[in-house]
Amino acid sequence: MKTNALFLPLAAVCLLLRPGAARADQVDDLIADLRSGAGTTVDAAKRDEALKADYAKANEIYSNGLAALYLSEIKISILEPEKGGGWPYRSFLVNDIAMRANLTRALTKRFEEKPDSMLAFALICPALYARDDGLLGRAESYLKENDPYLYKIEQGKIDHSWRPYITSGLKAEDARKARTQK
Repeated sequence: MKTNALFLPLAAVCLLLRPGAARADQVDDLIADLRSGAGTTVDAAKRDEALKADYAKANEIYSNGLAALYLSEIKISILEPEKGGGWPYRSFLVNDIAMRANLTRALTKRFEEKPDSMLAFALICPALYARDDGLLGRAESYLKENDPYLYKIEQGKIDHSWRPYITSGLKAEDARKARTQK
């Protein structure tokens, strides 16, 4: 009996502290209020705050998913260069302008928080697409100092295939933008 008396309060505390279980997010709370009839309108400031937080959370999840997928493609390109060697520069994740921006931000954030060789290698093509020589230089320097194997692969590909393909693609993007702005 004493065991149950100790575990019941502990279980209650665990349930209250469990992330996400005790309470839904703010947007769900506002919708639940509307459903229950507790109100016919939502306070605009609460709504705006809740939607902003919800969007930021969803965008972070999306960007992290893009980064995880791209890192997987990068690893395949290293392990199976004959089948997946083009993924660093030809992936739909870097060829789509909007996805590329989210991917680059997510990879850069991860690299700044905890640098590692795979992230540095994965940043090379997004940095080329972004025309970000600073990011490119940081990634290459990190590889040169920390991973001679990946640095050798990067040096063998950057001017042979990556940069020419990306430069050509960026010129085409610039031409499309110029045509649509007229």
